[in-house]
Amino acid sequence: MVPLQYIGGIIGIIANIFLFIAIYKNKENKTKVEQNFCFWMCLAILDIIVLITTIIKDGNYILPLSFAIGSICITFLLLYKKEMKWTIVETITIVFIFICLFVWWRFGETVAIISSVIAISLSYIPQIKDTIKEPKKTPTKIYLIFTLSEIISIIGGRDWSIQEQLYATSQLIAGLLIIIFSLRNKKI
Repeated sequence: MVPLQYIGGIIGIIANIFLFIAIYKNKENKTKVEQNFCFWMCLAILDIIVLITTIIKDGNYILPLSFAIGSICITFLLLYKKEMKWTIVETITIVFIFICLFVWWRFGETVAIISSVIAISLSYIPQIKDTIKEPKKTPTKIYLIFTLSEIISIIGGRDWSIQEQLYATSQLIAGLLIIIFSLRNKKI
């Protein structure tokens, strides 16, 4: 089953490449994909916390690795494009990061995985809300590719432990919500 983890990770990288290109093309107003450096920086930090704690727990780290690489690359792209804003979402996400680091220090890797995944999941709420408001701005095809990577990663897990399945499953749920809401009044 482990080779499926690698396939899921490779597909995750491919999805991140497509998202990177869509964000880059937004500079020339070719797409409607709008993002924010500050949010992606926070997301990259949370992805890295999940990645490190999953590696320490000998879990399914390939998908968190591919998503962390994608988050870091998108963060640098947005820094290059100077697309920055600080809102309540970023403030809350920074608080989540400190909570996750404290939990990791105090309670260990398994609880850190759980708290980081909860933080990442909660950080998707504004994006889901934006998708509900303006479904046409959501790159649905890219989220379908992310969803495929998450499904394959889940299938490739060695067991149903937290370190094997929680990250991919939570990402799958968030991605499916975004896809469902983005399909309202929209052709793929």
